Amino acid sequence: MNQWRLTPLLAALVLSGCDQGPTAPQESFAPVGERSVEKVAVEALLRQEQTERLRRLSASSRVFQDAINGLLGDPVDERLNTAREAWTQLYRSFNEAVVVLACRAAESPQLATMLQRADPFPILPGYIDGLQQWPDSGIVNDVSLPLSRESLLGQQGISLQEEISVGFQVIGFLLFGEPDAPRTVAGLRAVHKAPEGSPLAVEEQPENRRRVYLGLASTLLVEDLLAMSANADQLAPVGAGCPVDALRRTAERMIRVAGMEDRQSVAGEYYSARARTIAMAGLQQAMAPWLEQDSALRGWLMESGVQATLPAPSAAGEPDILLLQQLHAGLSAGRSLLQ
Repeated sequence: MNQWRLTPLLAALVLSGCDQGPTAPQESFAPVGERSVEKVAVEALLRQEQTERLRRLSASSRVFQDAINGLLGDPVDERLNTAREAWTQLYRSFNEAVVVLACRAAESPQLATMLQRADPFPILPGYIDGLQQWPDSGIVNDVSLPLSRESLLGQQGISLQEEISVGFQVIGFLLFGEPDAPRTVAGLRAVHKAPEGSPLAVEEQPENRRRVYLGLASTLLVEDLLAMSANADQLAPVGAGCPVDALRRTAERMIRVAGMEDRQSVAGEYYSARARTIAMAGLQQAMAPWLEQDSALRGWLMESGVQATLPAPSAAGEPDILLLQQLHAGLSAGRSLLQ
């Protein structure tokens, strides 16, 4: 099993010259109005990462929206498979872009809100739609709840943190269904006449409400992702928040994802094995350029009075949770020193 490995020296970020007295303020390393070679290198890496990651995220968002529109317009197996593939690609692109998205969100409360609601997990599937065990559960079957953008946002975490009503995992459940009861196109086909004996009006039929729900949640997600990926040429200022704190947040996210291994039952808190695999691979890709042995980040941190001994991530496999926790602690300390 491939794992992240630390150098023998340290498992976290530590002050360089700890036995040499207090560290000088950051200004002593880079005078006002002057950017060092190391800081320019970090800015160049940020520009490169942001341009590529956000371009892919924007393109994947549009492909996904087209796939959802196609599925709702013509719900057949081929289009359902296409929508699932588009969701998979979009979720991968999102996780690969988390570092640069966190940098941008640090400068904008509006983008921070969008980033937060894009992918909360775990979810309670029974809060979203009917399950084999409880076929009449969820927002889909609660005809007392009007389906709108506002109502879905209002249902987010209304009484429990896991009561998630929008975001990647909600859309994924509507598309994929339960592990042992996959979603079928029959559940996404429009009903034009209420079945005989049904107490529900046409618009209240589960298939119709599921279609509306899927359309609303997908549109909201795509709008948020496009807003977060807009103006890719505008860089966040390099400092404690970006990329150091953005990496800390990414490490925190990876720790949470790694801890979801046993959340595979739709009867409780749920994070699908599919989503977990995609997220883990994407997060490793997101962090890799910043944590390479000769990365620009290392040089800039050392110049700023912080010696970085960082783990070198592997391209695949389960990370070591202990090392991730050490990395998270070290990045937290580094952020404090840079402020």
